[in-house]
Amino acid sequence: MQPFHPDVIDNTFSTGTGFDGEVKALALQPDGKLIATGAFSTFNGISCNGIARLNADGSLDEGFVGAIGGKALALQPDGRIVVGANGIFRLMPNGSIDPDFNAYLNNIGVQPVNALVVRPDGRIIAGGAFIISDEWGNEVPMSIMQLFQDGSLDNSFVPDLVQYNANVQTLVLRTDGKLLVGMDNESSGGGGTMAFNLAELNEDGSRSQQFNSTIGFSFYNPVHGLALRPNGDVVVGGEFYIFNDDHHMNNGIPRKHLAVIDEMGYLSSSFDPGPSSDGVIRTLAVGPQGQIIAGGDFSNYRYALHSGIVQLNDYGYADALFQSGTGFNGGVRAFALQPDGQLIVGGAFTSYNGTVCGRITRLRTPGPICLPSQLTTTADPVITCGAVNLKLNGTSIIAANEVPGANKYQFRFTNIAGQPAYSRNIAFPTRSFTLTKWFTLPLKAGRTYNVIVRASFDNGATWCDWGPSCTVKVSWTPLIPGAEPRDMETVNSLEPELHLYPNPNNGDQLRIHLNGTDPDITTVALDITDLFGKRVMTSTLAVQDGELNTVLSLRNDLADGLYIVTITAGERVFNERLVITR
Repeated sequence: MQPFHPDVIDNTFSTGTGFDGEVKALALQPDGKLIATGAFSTFNGISCNGIARLNADGSLDEGFVGAIGGKALALQPDGRIVVGANGIFRLMPNGSIDPDFNAYLNNIGVQPVNALVVRPDGRIIAGGAFIISDEWGNEVPMSIMQLFQDGSLDNSFVPDLVQYNANVQTLVLRTDGKLLVGMDNESSGGGGTMAFNLAELNEDGSRSQQFNSTIGFSFYNPVHGLALRPNGDVVVGGEFYIFNDDHHMNNGIPRKHLAVIDEMGYLSSSFDPGPSSDGVIRTLAVGPQGQIIAGGDFSNYRYALHSGIVQLNDYGYADALFQSGTGFNGGVRAFALQPDGQLIVGGAFTSYNGTVCGRITRLRTPGPICLPSQLTTTADPVITCGAVNLKLNGTSIIAANEVPGANKYQFRFTNIAGQPAYSRNIAFPTRSFTLTKWFTLPLKAGRTYNVIVRASFDNGATWCDWGPSCTVKVSWTPLIPGAEPRDMETVNSLEPELHLYPNPNNGDQLRIHLNGTDPDITTVALDITDLFGKRVMTSTLAVQDGELNTVLSLRNDLADGLYIVTITAGERVFNERLVITR
C-alpha cells in the first residue's frame, strides 16, 4: 500500500470563501458529491439554509434545494438524506423535504438529535437526549431509538445499557449489525447505575454478550468519537482520562482523550496516547492502512504542535510524516474520507497551515500519488518516446517518467495499426530497463510499437492508470554471413503454440499445453464449440509464468465428432481442432 499522509490542502477542491459558520457533519455520496450541515447560512456568498451539497471539485451544487440543516447526517440506500436537528427530517435527493416521512420524534416536542446511522434496509437509528411519554403519561428520558423508513417508531428495538440520563453523542454500525454507542452522561444498565460511556448493542437493542461492557468497564467522561479499524478494533475519542475494567481489576488506567479497544471490548495495552492532546477529541477517521486520524479542539499532541488534527500510529504516537504545520486555527468537527484516501475536514476553522479555508477543506497525500507516466521525452536517462533504431542486443534503454514513490513500472507493447495483433506486458522494479530479445513474445526487428506505462506503489498488487502512448521502433539487426534474408524477420524465438493430447480423444480427459503467453496473465478462458458454433464447454484455467499445463475432464455426454478448442489469453486467441471418437 502507498503511504497515507493527507496533510496538504488539495487546491483542486475550490470552495472559495467557504461557509460562514461551523460545519458539524459531513456525508459523502456514492457519486462523490458531499453533503455538509451545520450552523451556517451561506457558502461562498450563496445563501444556504444550514445544509449544502458540494460537487467533487468543491463548487456548490446549485440544483440542491437544501430545505433544512442540523448537526447530524445519514444517507439512506435510495439516496434520500436524513438530517438530525431538533427532530429528524428526511430530504429527497434534490434536498427538498420528503412529504412521506413523518418522524415519531417530531411529534413529541423538541428533541435534539446528535447522531444518526442508517441500516442497510433503510431503518434509522437516532441518538441524543429525548424525552418521551410512557403509557401512563409520565415523561421518560430516552437517548436512542430506531425508526422505520417512514419515520415511525420500531418498538422491536429495546435498547439496553443506553437509557435514562445517557446523552448519545456518536453511533457506529458494525458490518454484522451490532451498534456501538458513545455517550456523555451517566447510564443505567439493569441492576445498578454505571457511569460507562460506551456500549455495544445487538440488532434488537439488547446488550452484546461478547462485548466487555456487559461485565462493567468504564470511560467515566464523555465519548464523542468512534471509528472502526480494519481488524475490528474500536478507536474511542472524547473527554475521558481513565479506563476502568472492574471484571479484570484494571482500574484507573490512564487513557487521556484517546483509546483503542479490541473487538471484544478489551483495552489495547500497546496503544497508549500518554499525555495525548490538550483538548477534546471530537471526531475520528481510520485510513486505508488502519491509521488513526483524530480531530477536535486541541493545539498539541504529546506536547508537540498538532492543531486540530493529528495522525497516529499503532502505538499512539504522532506520525512524523503527517506534517500539518500550524494546522487548523479552529476546532475540527467532522471527517469524510474519500475512497482515494483524500480527507475532507469540516469544523469551525477559517485556515489550515496559513491557507484560508472557510470551515471546510480537502487534504491530499503530498507524497506517492498516482501520476500518469509515459516514455521519457527528455534525456533522463534517455529519450525513449519516439525513439528509432532500438537494438535488441542489450545496448538500448527503455525509460519512463518517474512517479515518486513507485516501486514497480509496467510497460505494454502493442503493434501499430496494419501489423499483426501483438500485446506484451512486462514489469520492472525501476522506471528504465535494458532492451533485450525476450524469450516470451519477443519484439521483432524492423517493427514499430505503441508503448504505454503505468506505475504501482505496492509491487504490482494495484496499479495506477495507464499514461499516454508513445511509439518506438526496433532496428533491422545486421545480417551475418549465411543468415536468412530480412523479409523473413527471423528472431530465433519461440512463438506460443497450443497442444492438445491425446487427440483424437476418447471423451474422458484432455491434456492442454500452451507455452509462451504473457507472464503477467494468471488465467485464460477455454471454450469448446461444435461445428455449428454451439458452445458445449467453458472453463477458466490457471496460468503460471506464461505457461498453461493442465488436464481437463471432458463432459461424458459429448458426442463423437469434431470440435474447436479456443483459448483466450489476454488479447491473444488460440484455436485447435479436437476429435472425439470412442
